[in-house]
Amino acid sequence: MSSMLSHLLRASCAQPSGLTRLSAILGCLSVLNVGFLMGSFFGSASVEAQELLRAPSPRVEGEWSLGESGLIPPSDSTKRLRYWVVEGAKTSALRARLSADAGLDFGLLVGFDPQRGSGLAVHFHRGSARLEAVTGPSASDITPLTEFEAMPNLKKADVIEVFAISTGGSLLVWIFDPDSKRGATLMLAADAELSAGFWGAFVPVKRAAKGHVAAMELVDPCVAELPVPIANSKLFVRVDKKTSRVMALDEEPGEEPLNARDARVVNGRLVEEQGSSRVFEVSGQEWRRLHCGQTRVRGVVTETPFKYLEGADLSSDALDGLTYLSPAGTERFLKHYAARYPDLAQLVELGVTHQGRPIQALVLSRGDPAGKPAILLNSAHHGNEPLSVNFTLDAIRTLLENRDAPETSDWLDRFAIWCLPVVNPDGYAAHMEVSQRMGRKNGLDTNGDGQVQREDGVDLNRNYPFRWGETGEEGSRSRPVHAWYRGASPGSEPETQAVMALARSEHFLASISYHIGNIAILAPYTTEDVESPTPNEAWSVAESVAEGMPSWLDKRVYDVRRNLYTVDGTDQDWLRHETGCVALLVEGSPSSPIKLDERRTAVHAVRQSWIGLLRRSIGPGISGRLVNRSGEPVVAVVSIDEIELHAGEQWTSRCRDGRFHRFVPGPGTYTVRIVTGEESVVRSVVVGDHFESVFIIVDAAATSCDGQLWPPATPYQPPNFAAALPAAACFGGAHGAVKRPQPVAALLPPSALDEPTVTSPTESENTCGCAMRRSRPSWPEACWFMLLLLGASRRGLNRRRG
Repeated sequence: MSSMLSHLLRASCAQPSGLTRLSAILGCLSVLNVGFLMGSFFGSASVEAQELLRAPSPRVEGEWSLGESGLIPPSDSTKRLRYWVVEGAKTSALRARLSADAGLDFGLLVGFDPQRGSGLAVHFHRGSARLEAVTGPSASDITPLTEFEAMPNLKKADVIEVFAISTGGSLLVWIFDPDSKRGATLMLAADAELSAGFWGAFVPVKRAAKGHVAAMELVDPCVAELPVPIANSKLFVRVDKKTSRVMALDEEPGEEPLNARDARVVNGRLVEEQGSSRVFEVSGQEWRRLHCGQTRVRGVVTETPFKYLEGADLSSDALDGLTYLSPAGTERFLKHYAARYPDLAQLVELGVTHQGRPIQALVLSRGDPAGKPAILLNSAHHGNEPLSVNFTLDAIRTLLENRDAPETSDWLDRFAIWCLPVVNPDGYAAHMEVSQRMGRKNGLDTNGDGQVQREDGVDLNRNYPFRWGETGEEGSRSRPVHAWYRGASPGSEPETQAVMALARSEHFLASISYHIGNIAILAPYTTEDVESPTPNEAWSVAESVAEGMPSWLDKRVYDVRRNLYTVDGTDQDWLRHETGCVALLVEGSPSSPIKLDERRTAVHAVRQSWIGLLRRSIGPGISGRLVNRSGEPVVAVVSIDEIELHAGEQWTSRCRDGRFHRFVPGPGTYTVRIVTGEESVVRSVVVGDHFESVFIIVDAAATSCDGQLWPPATPYQPPNFAAALPAAACFGGAHGAVKRPQPVAALLPPSALDEPTVTSPTESENTCGCAMRRSRPSWPEACWFMLLLLGASRRGLNRRRG
């Protein structure tokens, strides 16, 4: 047998010219005496190879045949697993070349036990591959160890190569194009031990195979030279630091010097200390050196977290808004700024995730935020978009560090700016600390097996109630394992419920939801069959934001779009439909870059989005307040006749204080319509470049505000009634000249307002119009307001009428 293998090895090395250098190297691989070779890696099957194939007496189940092109799987479809295996050493590595000219739909067996029908498998299907554990002959006996991973660079390849080995309790598989210079196309890894030494091929249950095995061999990984794509690939290995004292090549030795006799130097990068082990990033060539040497390799890290990437050091507590932070680091960032600026920042816990992590926001405001128009900046609905978190952290830092700049100071006076950096803390933690392939979904244990794995969770940005699941399987998915899984019911998730509760409490004037993956600004409605208001003031706001944003590194611009693809159940559509919020979505970057310069460019570009939104929030627009005749806030439907609604929207005033805030497309005269029960109140409002304010008294009972984040506003008491109104709410216009506060003060909390002064009244006091400038209320409403303002008693009223 040895002489035959040696003869085959010499024959492989003497192939005709015209082969690639890589093929020549692969042809010279050492073949174990216990191994087998079916065909040649570099040509059609030879007579010698076929004879060798018969020598080990393969174990066969099903109709397998050996032809000139190699081993051909059964073409029929049965209910039993069909396999072809040959016995070999468990320390070997399986190397195979598969013909994929007609597609691949079969697999390779690693460490298979024919008697028990169990082992490990590499399964190819529809251009993807995954690792599986086989425990029996039926379909129910196959357990996926990984999800199917696409092989995008192999779609046009007629031949692919596979290299599989067991190392330190892990199954490690490389799949690559032997004729490509791109390196390893796909690497799969799973925690699994080999239980037997049979290697070969199989056809899954109820499948008709496609493709065939062109060549296969067992090699000694410590003798054979690795294929170039594998040698150049990167992987993370875990090394036992108790039995093997290991240090990185550039690592400081520390207190106990290490030398060549008592330590092994790894040509790699130390990425983490984990108890009794250390994790290194190494090349495939260095992995083999560790695997074959005296170092005890515990295994390969089968899921690589974001924190392992070079340049993604999460141990930092940097406050620059550019550094990627761990989930704990993000929480420390918020607490730092809340403690440093207690008069400007309040830390609010909005809820708790499935895994017990707090959902935290920082509300920025000079003075009490309760009475101000609210604006929301949020990120990381998808936890696998870490740069989106930096967009919101940068907003916090920039606003607070520049708090005394005129424009920033104005914004902090006018608005309550809610900053929610991580909507999905569980997903963010999974992506940063467990696996880069996790994090889009939240931390729900969907299948109830007690472990949160990659296929678990709900896509939060498909879980909001508005048009939830209405596009069927196009805009979201009903299958729990899908990345776009919309959840068991609308608004089912604690993270979604936290955002919804906040929005119902605050009735945001505007919001931006930050995402990663493209360069665009999306304006609602993004669900395709929902008609937006006409004119759509959200679109005009989005366009004004886009005008101030620079082009991206590749010269793409942040253009305004309705959507990128079909969606339903999104946060921005729900915010828009539920409260009238101008809810924008900013796709800030194609990816989350590791290089600091690229990250800085992205953060600085996206900074202009929230700056542009705050500038546009100065106006044009209409603000107002609704109270009953006792001065208590009232919830009522507020609409503007000139903006036609088409999707059944019922936008109301805010519960705790009766306030409402609406953008308008531009300066002009608008008709505000208030509906409470059967009563309808109409006001004509002239809007300039800023927000104009209106105060309206209606006949309605006060509304209970259970569950609001802020306590209800203090009921208005005479004689300070005017001081509690929005600036210039009901003085002047056609009934007298008014010293109106400047727009910067128009939306300040009541305590900051000065008493307006009427300077040239042209009519008697009891005809003062309690409404917007140039609008006249009803006679009873005006009289009642003046009585409250002057603190008149019933006795005084009788004398006045007498």
